[in-house]
Amino acid sequence: MDMDPSGFMYVTGVSNSNGMTSGFNDIFTFKFNPNTGTGVWGVYLGSSASGTEFAKDIVVSPDM
Repeated sequence: MDMDPSGFMYVTGVSNSNGMTSGFNDIFTFKFNPNTGTGVWGVYLGSSASGTEFAKDIVVSPDM
């Protein structure tokens, strides 16, 4: 998890949920609004193959 200078929170991790990703270990990343707590955007990175992707940390550049 990391925050940008405006207070937006970025969270990343791994899911193997069939409801969210392909059912294999895929990476997810979400951005949350600091004022409302709601998601601004979310994305998952992975494939439909049985490969295994991992994300352990995220670093947000102040230039973003």
